[in-house]
Parts: sequence; structure tokens; C-alpha cells
Amino acid sequence: MPKAKRQSNRVMRCVDSTNHRHRRRRRSAIEKDQINRALAEPVIVVSSPIFKKRNAEKLVFEIPTNVPRLPVSWYCPAIDRADPPKRNVVRLLSREEEAILFRQYNYARMKWSNLQDCISKTNSPQDADLDELVRWYDISIDRRDHIVECNLALVLAKCTKLHLPDTF
Repeated sequence: MPKAKRQSNRVMRCVDSTNHRHRRRRRSAIEKDQINRALAEPVIVVSSPIFKKRNAEKLVFEIPTNVPRLPVSWYCPAIDRADPPKRNVVRLLSREEEAILFRQYNYARMKWSNLQDCISKTNSPQDADLDELVRWYDISIDRRDHIVECNLALVLAKCTKLHLPDTF
């Protein structure tokens, strides 16, 4: 299961609409920017019956085997000139690996969407909700990037077959 990132312990006092004092964590400009991006971006989720199960997060993240990240330095050798790219590490995802990554990506987007809805309905969102929003946003982006990296060879092969000028 994806681990939550450690957050800063700095806090400030603020007063909510009910005049109860509670501690509120100060957020850096980077954190505020992440929260704003996570709240502003529209999220589309493909529903799945596994998401309705009681232990859905465990089924999606813990039970399947991890899909290894593949190096993409072969795409742009200028990135890593010290080590020449190894062509034999380029491979496509199996059907099962792609299903695992997409299910994780889609589950993270579902959690992110639910948190967007929850946070947008309140005037003063809880720190825990904002932390979870950023966490699921980061997981979603990470899984999306993982899918793209694993399919980069396929995309490039398709582009070269089409002979599109200035494609890459």
C-alpha cells in the first residue's frame, strides 16, 4: 500500500466558523500549489466492482505483485551519457501488469475525486483531508507516469510506423 509522506510539524492557530480554536498546520507554497492543482484538475474514474469491496485498497495495492519500473534513458541518450543505453531492458507490459497499474491508477483517482468532492463542500477543510488529497493525487500521477514509461517504446514504434514529421 502506498505510504503517506511525512509532513511538516509547524502549526498555527486559526478560528473556524464555530469559533472553536484548533491547530492548523502551516503549508509551504509548494504544498499550497499541490493542493490547488489537485482541487482544480477534473477527475474521470472508470467504475470497478472491486472498489466497492470492504478491503478494496488492500486488494488493489498490496495483493498484486509490484510492476517494476523500466529505465527510459534509452529514449534520450543525452540524459545519461556516462552509461550507454541497454536495448535489452526495453519491454512491454504484460496484460496482467497493465491491469494492475491501471487498477491502481483508477483507484487512486477515485479516492482523489471523493476527496475533491468532500473538500469542495466545506469552507474550512481538515488538514487530514488535504493531506490525503495530496497523497492520492501524487499516487495517481505516479501510476500514470509508470504506465507511460512502460509503454514509451510502443508509442515511439507507432510514431515511426506512421512517419509523422516532427513527432519526436
